[in-house]
Amino acid sequence: MNWRERASCKNLGIAPFFAGATTLQGRQAITLCLLCPVRQACLDDCLSLEKTDNMRIGIRGGMAPNTRSAYVKVSRRG
Repeated sequence: MNWRERASCKNLGIAPFFAGATTLQGRQAITLCLLCPVRQACLDDCLSLEKTDNMRIGIRGGMAPNTRSAYVKVSRRG
């Protein structure tokens, strides 16, 4: 089974994940992600895509674009 089929957000649509991270909708999306059983797979997929196209948009894996950018910088140091 593909991780996307087990994602908590699979039936929600994309709107909450493109709301600003500080909006109510964005905070709810982040919370849903943090509770999701496949959060790490989603985050890994997102980071892999962003590595090749360098385009950071939307909330994925429980992180907003700026948070993912900081996460990548910290992980490279470690």
